[in-house]
Amino acid sequence: VEFGPKTSTSSTMSNSSCAVAVPFKRTSIRLKKVPSGAPTADHFQFFHDDQTAIASELKPDEVLVKALWVSVDPYIRGRLYTTKENAMMTSSQIAQVVVSNSAKLRAGDIIVANEFPWSTYSTFVVDDTPGIYRRIVAANQVNASTDAELPTFLGPLGLIGVTAYQGLLDVGAVKKGETVFVSGAAGAVGSMVVQIAKRVYGCRVVGVAGSDDKCKWLQNELQCDGTLNYKRYNGDVRAFQRDLRARCPNGIDVYFDNTGGFITESVWDLLNYRGRVVVCGQIANYNTLRTAPKIKDFLFKLIYKEIKIEGFAVHSFKRYKQFYQDMHQWMKEGKIIY
Repeated sequence: VEFGPKTSTSSTMSNSSCAVAVPFKRTSIRLKKVPSGAPTADHFQFFHDDQTAIASELKPDEVLVKALWVSVDPYIRGRLYTTKENAMMTSSQIAQVVVSNSAKLRAGDIIVANEFPWSTYSTFVVDDTPGIYRRIVAANQVNASTDAELPTFLGPLGLIGVTAYQGLLDVGAVKKGETVFVSGAAGAVGSMVVQIAKRVYGCRVVGVAGSDDKCKWLQNELQCDGTLNYKRYNGDVRAFQRDLRARCPNGIDVYFDNTGGFITESVWDLLNYRGRVVVCGQIANYNTLRTAPKIKDFLFKLIYKEIKIEGFAVHSFKRYKQFYQDMHQWMKEGKIIY
């Protein structure tokens, strides 16, 4: 979601520690009520206030930033169960420094940050804690083409790309030529997984999406070997499993699970010996997390095939240097489109 146009470096920004008033109107989004089912606009509320940031009143190493782009991802739905009412929503964000009281960031710098508030303006203290922020454009490098480039840092070069990379390579331990099945394949993470598996590792890739148009896009643009439109099955596990088996004649080595639900229920009999299930998301279940799961229906199927199931979260990821090197190269070679 684009929060606002890029702000060029100007007199409205300040690196000075003296009293420089920067008037601004702030809009923020807070959780009004925790949803028991599918969330609607009524579960959130907007707050508007007028404030003035004064550089001398900022704490040491504190900066004021303006939100440019905010990432709204499916995982946020699951977090709503533990988010307190009236709390400000947070997620990954691209922001530009407006006032800086830190030697590490200058006014005009553009950063990508994790877990920043859904607010047009916010402050944070710059320290050496890894993963809080990363400068992506220096103030003196901001130009007319910057706006078009920024969303990539929330996509393939951001949390989306890291999630796909970590899940498929580190957790799924994918090998060249294997069969990879991806649910939510036309989504942000799923489409990255499809491309890495197919175009980088040369795997046979089968993807699931929610419309015929999405399935055509997966096949025509992302080169999926096979697709299924899950909405055509109305939750029929046996029918879905039959058609999935036909598209995976050699079984499934890696299942990258973004959805859960009946799609996941259909997979267990199709997994190969020492197959890996990467649990990235459960969008089909986020609205019903308080109901009893069906764990007893599939755990016994994991024993003799020595199947591995592993969930993961990006805060445990450490290989950022290698990730940026690989993803930049894949994008340059046209193996990753977005």
